Amino acid sequence: MEASRKWEEPPDAAGRSAAETSARTAWRLVGKREHAIAALVELSRELAVTVDLHGKVDVLLYNVMGQLGTARGALWMLADGAASSAVLVRSHGFRRPMMQAIGTLLTPARLRQLAAQRGALEARALGETLEPGERTLLEQAGIVLVATLRGPDDVLGLVALGGRVDGQAYEMVDLQGLQAALGMIGVFLLNIRLYSQMLESNRRLRQSNEDLKDLDRLKSEFLSNVNHELRTPLAIVLASIQCEIESRPQDQPASEMLQMAADSALKLKSLVENLLLFSESVREPQDLELTVGDVATVLRDYHAERLPGVSAELREFTFTSEPPPVPARYDRGRLVRIVGELVDNAVKFTPPGTHLRMSVARESVEGARGVRVDVADDGPGIAPDHLESLFRSFEQVDGSTTRKVGGLGLGLALAHRLAAQMDARLSAHSTLGQGITFTLRLRAADAA
Repeated sequence: MEASRKWEEPPDAAGRSAAETSARTAWRLVGKREHAIAALVELSRELAVTVDLHGKVDVLLYNVMGQLGTARGALWMLADGAASSAVLVRSHGFRRPMMQAIGTLLTPARLRQLAAQRGALEARALGETLEPGERTLLEQAGIVLVATLRGPDDVLGLVALGGRVDGQAYEMVDLQGLQAALGMIGVFLLNIRLYSQMLESNRRLRQSNEDLKDLDRLKSEFLSNVNHELRTPLAIVLASIQCEIESRPQDQPASEMLQMAADSALKLKSLVENLLLFSESVREPQDLELTVGDVATVLRDYHAERLPGVSAELREFTFTSEPPPVPARYDRGRLVRIVGELVDNAVKFTPPGTHLRMSVARESVEGARGVRVDVADDGPGIAPDHLESLFRSFEQVDGSTTRKVGGLGLGLALAHRLAAQMDARLSAHSTLGQGITFTLRLRAADAA
């Protein structure tokens, strides 16, 4: 104990021998290495497979910051398969808008250039790859260290750290510990991405099976609607031809042509009627199965299923609900389909880095009790005067955007129709540049 206390309480610098100074330095480095090893062991315990990428990055980034004794850290990642700049996943201690701006400068080419230098680098190493104006932004941010996150084949992202809380400079042992930690984190984040993509692929396969059933139903509805629309004008055509035949002498050349037209029209009528019978025979009844239950439980399960795919594309997806349970009247299949269409729409029309929020809460409107489900994002949003067209079939707010992301404009129209079938209401609110919120209002279980 006496020897230990001796190293913890530094003697007067004037009376310290070279041997004592060297010994103190050695003991301090040993202590740092032990601390780094303990931090790596603690980090390894956090590397359990999860689908909540943003939540796990929070924990890992705090671990690295604690290991190096800094209160500021940020982590960016490249979206899978994207050629654009990196997305800010988490930031602590830094000004978030500034970190987002720096993320736009982190192109795949620049990150690969940094990764080629290996190890943790001073911030000026990143600055050397930037233009003068961009370099000023980096200097103002207060970043001291940068280090790339690597996978087996390519760079995944970047970590930036501020100065140490004690004001001391980073030493080689600090940088070695950081590099070891980031090597573990890089492989782990790649595994999360692959695991999430696998889960999302499985979900899409299940959804495709459901879509095939819907396609059969829509095909039957289409045949039925088209046939009903054809029968009326076809009956008029037949009646008109028959009247013309009866008003003409039978020996005129035109009578023979009219009779041929009448025969063809009768064949067409028979074909239309057969198609109508077929569509009616294969159509499955779509009965409404209203139940009373906790909406939050259903949507929490849905959130858990969608989280891997949304997170893998570097969009944060959170779910909140007010305790206690929120009972309402709903058809489970329709409810999940409505929310699914809203989430699909948010993913389709927002960039990586967007935050998607789903929430469930009670509400009372003009004395009527109900349950409110919100699906919101902080993406580009749409102008208020375009909200009315959102729920129309085959219609998109922005034709140029539609061409980029694809789609026929049926998802929101379907969601609106399914909501009406449940005696629920689906609406939207948006401010251009500030995202959009879709709100589904259900009847409370105890509502009259």
